[in-house]
Amino acid sequence: MHSAPTGPGTGSDTIRMPRERIAQHISSAREAVARMLKNFSEDGLVELKRGAITLRDTDGLNHLK
Repeated sequence: MHSAPTGPGTGSDTIRMPRERIAQHISSAREAVARMLKNFSEDGLVELKRGAITLRDTDGLNHLK
């Protein structure tokens, strides 16, 4: 399944992309991506739903840089 990404720059705060594909884009393991997203979710930065990641606190995410 190849979903078109949505998110910052596209007018949407939701990213519809499998975690495996995100991992490929950043040259990381899917498990590492899943762990980080879980941490971000617990911190209230994102909301995770099956097949979608919604950005809840973009300022907080930007401070992680």
